[in-house]
Amino acid sequence: MARFISSYILSKNFNNIIGYRLSMAIKENLSQYLDAFSYTNDIRNKGEISTFVYEFLDIILKHLKKQKFMH
Repeated sequence: MARFISSYILSKNFNNIIGYRLSMAIKENLSQYLDAFSYTNDIRNKGEISTFVYEFLDIILKHLKKQKFMH
């Protein structure tokens, strides 16, 4: 559900293609995404989401640069 919401927000605020390509970006950086998700879900971190948000945005930014949406 979170990916759907993220895709929707990205497509509405930026470009439809960016929203559609979110799954591809995550797939290309799956280990980074899963590590951030695991870190956030670890009981010792008590659901601290900052690391996940940072890593999630990093994945998106790397993908946008790779696809030449940004310089």
